[in-house]
Amino acid sequence: MRKNRIHRKGTEGFTKDAIRAFADHMFHGSHQLSKLEYAMDMGEAIDSARKEAAEDRSDTNRATHLVNEVQKRNEFIMNPTGGAVAHAISQAGFIYHLAATPAAAMVNLSQSVILGVPIMSAYLNKNNPAVSSGKVSKQLIRATADFTRGKGWIEKSKKLTPDEKKAMEVGYATGTIDRTQSHDLAGVAESGISYNATRQKVMKGLGFAFHHAERFNREVTFLASYRLARQEGESHDKAIDTANDLTWKVHFDYQNTSRPRVMQNDTAKVLLLFRNYSANMLYRLARDVYKSINPKDPAERKEALTQFAGITGMMMLHAGVRGTWFFGIATAIASVFMDDGDDPEEEMKKAMIDAIGPTATGLALNGVPGHALGWDLSGRIGMPDLWFRSSYKELEGEDAYNYWLSQAAGAAPSMALNAFKGMAMAAKGNVYRGIETAMPKIIKDQMRAYRYMTDGAETMKGDDILPEMTPWEGISQSLGFAPAALSERYKQNSANMNKQEAILAARSNLLSQYYKADEASNEAELDKLDKEIDKFSDKYPEQKITGKTLNRSIRTREKNSDRNVGGINYNEKLKDRILNEQSMSIYR
Repeated sequence: MRKNRIHRKGTEGFTKDAIRAFADHMFHGSHQLSKLEYAMDMGEAIDSARKEAAEDRSDTNRATHLVNEVQKRNEFIMNPTGGAVAHAISQAGFIYHLAATPAAAMVNLSQSVILGVPIMSAYLNKNNPAVSSGKVSKQLIRATADFTRGKGWIEKSKKLTPDEKKAMEVGYATGTIDRTQSHDLAGVAESGISYNATRQKVMKGLGFAFHHAERFNREVTFLASYRLARQEGESHDKAIDTANDLTWKVHFDYQNTSRPRVMQNDTAKVLLLFRNYSANMLYRLARDVYKSINPKDPAERKEALTQFAGITGMMMLHAGVRGTWFFGIATAIASVFMDDGDDPEEEMKKAMIDAIGPTATGLALNGVPGHALGWDLSGRIGMPDLWFRSSYKELEGEDAYNYWLSQAAGAAPSMALNAFKGMAMAAKGNVYRGIETAMPKIIKDQMRAYRYMTDGAETMKGDDILPEMTPWEGISQSLGFAPAALSERYKQNSANMNKQEAILAARSNLLSQYYKADEASNEAELDKLDKEIDKFSDKYPEQKITGKTLNRSIRTREKNSDRNVGGINYNEKLKDRILNEQSMSIYR
């Protein structure tokens, strides 16, 4: 703190950038004051914990690891790191993928229900989960009504009691509900060389819907939790603590100090952009499973089971079976045991339609809101793939490697990837589609909606996918939601193409094996292949392999082999020209 006013960083004289100077001083000054007040206490607590860990005979290693982790996290809090480049890339990623997109804000609203109802029900710890869920839902609806009465600010609702208004004030003061002021101050202090009022206003506008959706979530959850706690007989102060705990538990703490330590450095911030929610959800899943299997008492097991079953059920209700965690992994495993490219999801869908009809199947697979609104919400609300998004088609070798590499790189590099894709499309004559591909999501959605309403959904070659789109589907796309009918068609097309490629690949493989066995005069192998060919022909009579087919295949392969020079099968008419014009070989 003594050196606070020494650093000039090469700036001569007084700077007129008073707003940023004030923000910088207040932001860093408050952090220094906090360190001065609490550093000694935290250090002493860690020292005490280390002594206790050394004396813990039940599991000294585990206790020591725990203290080491606490110490490392304390070191980061005392001396946080953050580079301007990582901050700029993160900000650009937000603008490109989320800013001003209604869909992102609207999807965010589902968190209060999908996580809030099960977690708050587990807090009530009643014998009948349905009764607890009913009480929680009632309080969430009441709080939402108060938010509406207060015209977007719950504390302005005339229905709140004096104690409830005081509780809301504490929620704001502690940062549980709204951390925007501190975030804005940090942004002014750290970004850019000078404060730019226009930039700040633009960023505030771009993040308006996303921020206020988050604030709505936290206000409603906080007030509903406070009211539930008071109904349970807790005092005013204790109920505020309960509301704080439940709000953080339902909506997570996205501060950098609360992230997993591997996600705190600048490289991880860029590569794991937008992965904070997934990390928290996976922790919730893993923690509840662990406590269900290894609880410290029956009450902890009951709470964990209530949360795990409740969150899974709510996710299934809102995102459908296709959006429930592990669904993507389960279908990937099932596909290994299926014949010739059959798609597990498509097979399940066919069976369900035969059993319960298309409407019930749509509700079950895609969730109630998605089916009712005609939106594809399974991947937006749910977590079928847990972390990485599965490919829509079968990939092998280099294609698979490139796909999973792009998934590992995350959202930030995809901005550059989309720009290159867009330029490639434009160079091939698809200028509109190229610009659409390169644009940020808010602009991309509007361009796509316009294209759907004028031309329908088409392939890059101009072939119809869905020739006509309804006005509602156009509006849905402009909001950022993919129409469910179009997503279904893409899935069907993908499954059909994968199946076709698998059948043709199996046929080609049989012909190739037969040619090799014939060349080697391997009678045993030929007899075996004859049986496999008969089996294939019976299953796929449209692609039947006859003796004539085998002879033609052998002649074609022999002809191609004769035309082969140096591993290349040349066009017979161009072969001599190309070989005569090539340079002389230096080595052989």
